[in-house]
Amino acid sequence: MKYIFTLIISLLSSCVQADDWTTEQKSIGVVALTATAIDWTQTNWIVDHDRSCSRQLVQRPGTCTMYRETNPIIGRPLSKTKAALYFGLGGVAEGLIANTLPGGYRTALLTGIASFEVYRVGRNYNIGMGMSF
Repeated sequence: MKYIFTLIISLLSSCVQADDWTTEQKSIGVVALTATAIDWTQTNWIVDHDRSCSRQLVQRPGTCTMYRETNPIIGRPLSKTKAALYFGLGGVAEGLIANTLPGGYRTALLTGIASFEVYRVGRNYNIGMGMSF
């Protein structure tokens, strides 16, 4: 976490902007930001739901689905505070980094982030996770 903070401070102090953002980059950035926000709410949902089979996570008789956070950076025990710090600082860092990159690299970074987050959100949805604020 301290590395993210250092990176943010370094980028803010340089105040460098490579190129103007294209409409395509803005659109990809909105997708990335939206998917990241949904991922955040899914992480909060894990916090709000007991990961034991004693709660209502039973899908059919005789089976039990337990959910857990697989991101090692957020760490355990999972909390909404840790999730807020991770997703909040990560989102700011991604935006600052994207803003300093030249056009093609910015598009590649934003596309990578959007693709990863959309995949994770879809996977989480398909295994039955909800959203919580």
